[in-house]
Amino acid sequence: MKRRRNDGIREAVRNNTAPKLEALPSAATPSGSDGIIQTTLYTPANTIYDKDVVKVYKRPREAGKDSRYVLRYWLNGTPYTIYSDLNGNALSGEKTAIKLAGAIDVEIANGTHNPRRYQPDNKNEFAFDIQAGRWIEKLRRRVDAGEIAPSSLAKYESYTRNYYVPFFGKADIKEFRKADITALIDALPDLRGALYQRELTAGRKTNKEKKITVSPKGRRDMVDALKTFFIYCKNEEIINAVEMPVFPSKKELPVPSAAVQWTTIENQLLVVRNTRPKFRAFVFFNAMMGFRNGESCTLKAGDVRLTSPRHGDIRVMHHKTGVEHWLPIPAAAVPIVRKATKGKLPAARLFTYQDKAGAVHHFTVQYLYRITKEALHAAALGHMTPYQLFKHSVHTQLAKAGVSEDTRVAYGGWKDRRMVKKYTDASVLPLEAVRNARVFSMKKPSPTVSAPYLADKTKRKATIKQ
Repeated sequence: MKRRRNDGIREAVRNNTAPKLEALPSAATPSGSDGIIQTTLYTPANTIYDKDVVKVYKRPREAGKDSRYVLRYWLNGTPYTIYSDLNGNALSGEKTAIKLAGAIDVEIANGTHNPRRYQPDNKNEFAFDIQAGRWIEKLRRRVDAGEIAPSSLAKYESYTRNYYVPFFGKADIKEFRKADITALIDALPDLRGALYQRELTAGRKTNKEKKITVSPKGRRDMVDALKTFFIYCKNEEIINAVEMPVFPSKKELPVPSAAVQWTTIENQLLVVRNTRPKFRAFVFFNAMMGFRNGESCTLKAGDVRLTSPRHGDIRVMHHKTGVEHWLPIPAAAVPIVRKATKGKLPAARLFTYQDKAGAVHHFTVQYLYRITKEALHAAALGHMTPYQLFKHSVHTQLAKAGVSEDTRVAYGGWKDRRMVKKYTDASVLPLEAVRNARVFSMKKPSPTVSAPYLADKTKRKATIKQ
């Protein structure tokens, strides 16, 4: 009998002499500094078809999703993974997956099988690091179009460069599951520690004994940013709804501290006085308006509308909703804004600074953060962040002054009323005004006020006596 072309390979697979499938790169838990991730998906417990060369594995059901099936096999010493049929449809049904596996077995037996028909031309097409780079490029174009704030781009770039890519590496984004996201959350302190060591080696850090921690808010922000990446992949049809991983719910993540850090306007002015002279106007403007550094960095001269020497408005676009609104500029900040707009075209940045050579530069969020933190330490307020100095403090000061919640919601540009509570310390709300508003006299009504009533009452008593 004539020996078929791939009988030797089939026998090797059956006798477990072929390389173990579990050693192939996939996505589950980290296995080293190269970012390659190993998986426990391809095990006998998950195998639903194993008649010849091709095996069919069933993925666990997650949060009400349809189960998804994967085909794995070896051909000429090379492992292959099949995620979809010839039409590009995901293998979401067991019968469909088994039927396709049988067809591939027949092709392999006849020597006509071509794995390229089922896989993209570029083997790295679905690698995490490649798709993350394309995502960042699209975010840069959105920043240029004014759709998102530069601070958001800087945050996503930092997360991708320092945490996501070192951890996930070239893992296939089609294979991500909830366990992978949880593994990233658990590994965040180690990833941050590695980042700190690199900065220490480069001379940007000096504290060798620093304790490396990741705040609950930091963990939530990184999970939300990673979810944004996968939503991008879904919208670009890189993955489908079945391949979209399930993310941990808010209840499963650490709860951030509910305390709101804020300070008085006197302390804000103290920080301004401790700021370097060429950045003092910018910090004072943020302290008066309650803006984030990212919001102020994107302001242009055309966003200012000065109506009088002491009155003016500034146009701000909410980067999430895309809604723009005009906010009043405090009288103390109007001279600064007037000076910043002098001689500038409407498209020019509102706030700039000159270096020693006289070159004009735009402000960046990272640079302003360092400048503001330096001033906070000089003012003995090093426990605060610039975000708390500006946004938290201004909204709490407005609440303390009795400004209504509706007005504060409109000033912040939020759609959800709950957001205003996130930036306001409820302990300073002017609740004493409620007590004063309900003060009234317990004395008997005076005759002048109740003369008709008293006269009628006297008449009724006289009638009863008679």
